[in-house]
Amino acid sequence: MSNEPWEQEIDSLKTQLSQFKELFLNQIAAKDYDSIKSDGLVDILKEASTLARRAEAQNDPDIDAIVQSVYELHKDGVDFAHGPADVFEYMPSFAHDDDASIVRDRHRTIGQGVMDSFFQFMAAYIKRKPDGSLPNPTPSPWKKARQPHPKTTPLSRFRRPFPVSANDETPLAQTIYQARCEIYGHNIHSPIKMEMSSGSSCLAIIGAGGWKNRDPKVTLYFLDELAENPLHDGEHFTPQLREPATEVVLDEGRKLLFVGDSDRVKSYCWEKDEEGKPFSPVHTLRSKKHDGPLAVHSNGRILRAGKGSALVWNIDDLETHREHNKIGEGQYDTSDTWRDEDARIEPSPGSQPHLTVDFPDPNFAIGTWHLHQPSGHMFCSESEINTTKWGCVEMDLQAGGRIVRRFLGHAGTVNQFSTSEADPNVVLTACDDGFVRMYDIRRSLPILTFDVEGQASRCYSALLTHPDGIPTVFTGGTRSEQVKVWDVRARRVVYELSSGNTAVQAMAWDTQHSTLYAATECMYIDRFGRTVGYRPAEKPNYREYTDEPSEKASDDESIGKSDDASDDDEEDGDDYNQRRWPRKAHHGENFYGRVYDAAANMFFQYRFKADPDMDVMLSSGYATLDDGELW
Repeated sequence: MSNEPWEQEIDSLKTQLSQFKELFLNQIAAKDYDSIKSDGLVDILKEASTLARRAEAQNDPDIDAIVQSVYELHKDGVDFAHGPADVFEYMPSFAHDDDASIVRDRHRTIGQGVMDSFFQFMAAYIKRKPDGSLPNPTPSPWKKARQPHPKTTPLSRFRRPFPVSANDETPLAQTIYQARCEIYGHNIHSPIKMEMSSGSSCLAIIGAGGWKNRDPKVTLYFLDELAENPLHDGEHFTPQLREPATEVVLDEGRKLLFVGDSDRVKSYCWEKDEEGKPFSPVHTLRSKKHDGPLAVHSNGRILRAGKGSALVWNIDDLETHREHNKIGEGQYDTSDTWRDEDARIEPSPGSQPHLTVDFPDPNFAIGTWHLHQPSGHMFCSESEINTTKWGCVEMDLQAGGRIVRRFLGHAGTVNQFSTSEADPNVVLTACDDGFVRMYDIRRSLPILTFDVEGQASRCYSALLTHPDGIPTVFTGGTRSEQVKVWDVRARRVVYELSSGNTAVQAMAWDTQHSTLYAATECMYIDRFGRTVGYRPAEKPNYREYTDEPSEKASDDESIGKSDDASDDDEEDGDDYNQRRWPRKAHHGENFYGRVYDAAANMFFQYRFKADPDMDVMLSSGYATLDDGELW
């Protein structure tokens, strides 16, 4: 029998949850869909969050037990919502404090408000297709007047003006908040993960390529060189693994790149060898049954997570391929692969770990983690290999995997953590439920929740930065196919940047070069790289989108053309009819000030500068977006 008041509240909420489940399933069985109230589940989970928040505010001595009980109730409710009952495909937020602590993009892409959406729906209904289906609502077109600066990139779209946190006294932040940037892009293999070294000297993208994406691929960028020549395509190589790598980490001090597939980890030196060749093989590590994320700790160890434990190697004590052709005892089966018969797969079984750290919960499997400085703790999320995958914790590996704190509120797998040196007490999470959450690491519930995908898709990447000390969040859209910039203090979306109709898979912020990097995946190409699902493109008339009457629009307002373009709107008209646009693209051709479709997996550089080169952004020089089209 429960004695403490909080235990009685938890028991009451458990009873309500059981009653909701029973009623919901009965209504489904009876096909009584009109009576289903799915919001009742969210209300129960919100009440549990309120209980935990109140206990933390009161410094309740039972806080750890309360948080654990709330987590278990949350997990039970989310499991039901995503289970056979299929209550929600993407759950609403249930852990935010109040409406002021959840930040939504009121604009989205279907107009400026409720009435706009209504009139657009009616217009779509009138223009319904011959088969009776309705076209997607058309967003309001891009307007030059919304751009806050003459050198704002036209591949941005701003929200209605509001007092942002950046000003003349914070020049870098103002440059970012005004989207003054040059954008470069390179085609890449299908991206899996992207990682930047701790000293921001090197960035690596692992992906899948070759026949039917069966080969492991790595692209490495040296960031100082890339800053001098943004058109540099990077260094490419194929690791000698039996399948595409799923994990990557960089060791800045030793100039080592570690990549891992399901049962081995191989390292390569990114400095050139005596023959002037980079990527000479250094280590092979055996990580059987541990296929989770990698981390390089400041104590000179590399770690790999698995279910119930993590493996640890002392890097400086490992055998290397410089002294040994083969590393490890026994044989490694190189025939168990989908790669071609002539693929180069190095046969070393690999070095055994020096240490295994057993977690208190043998079923806890880590999906992703992030080394937190200065504590040395790991922020960890549960892997999808678990039937319940909603856990998110701070773990002390040096104390045997002790759970320091549990973070509540996720209704999906956490895909990325982000911290900033400017505020080590704050961590950001990007989650499969489409939300990005900001936590004070001394509390279990989010202080801010950003609704990135509007319960329509996952969010794979989000970054917390502090240009000129101003907290700023970048989020990557998957279904929404863009990068958004959020003003944390104002709790508003400032603008979004085009990603050329590609889904953002990973991002990294380079403080030294004031550059945002994004690895994106094109959903409109098949595994052979051929485009699918395209339609004839519609040419936007940007003269119609100025705030001035069209007959008064000046040549400067004709933003659809570069400075040296002809005023003849019919120029290249026949060629224009050959241009294509994805049928299911989230944005229409007129959503930005330039029409750009990447039609490929991309690596983007958004280089923020006080005085960006407009020729790069607006003229044919913008062909740095390799095979995509900019009109």
